Amino acid sequence: MDIKKYLQNLDWWLVGAVCLLSLFGLICIASATRINLGESPANVIKQGVFFLIGIALMVIAANADYEYISQFTIPLYIVNILLLVTVLLVGSESKGATRWIALGPLTIQPSEFAKVIMIFCLAKVITERQKQISDLKTIGFLCVYTGIPLLLIQKQPALSA
Repeated sequence: MDIKKYLQNLDWWLVGAVCLLSLFGLICIASATRINLGESPANVIKQGVFFLIGIALMVIAANADYEYISQFTIPLYIVNILLLVTVLLVGSESKGATRWIALGPLTIQPSEFAKVIMIFCLAKVITERQKQISDLKTIGFLCVYTGIPLLLIQKQPALSA
């Protein structure tokens, strides 16, 4: 793997904008948690670590071969549905909402993964059916295809209980 080519393909304006917005967010968290008054910087540090992980994932995703990933849309869709059903069956509750799956000390929110997975899945289906995109059968299929994860996400209890 050629790191130089990998880094040249990045949109550095986008990376810079994300970094600036994230830095602003960290400053807001520090201010809101009164870190300047001697409070613990734990939340700021935690969010800083997530920011670094996010930047690394962004760099990887920016160079991902989406055509290769599109070969796996059916398994991705199935995993997406299974994760959303798992939340309904054994999800962990936090602040009145059951939207997470606890994996030891880590919790994941499948509805967040569902957004990205559905973009890949819908792009693949629409590409395969682009000549029939205005057919009622295709539109109906897309509604059902999208509706299943939407209904599963909607079944997750809201934050207001």
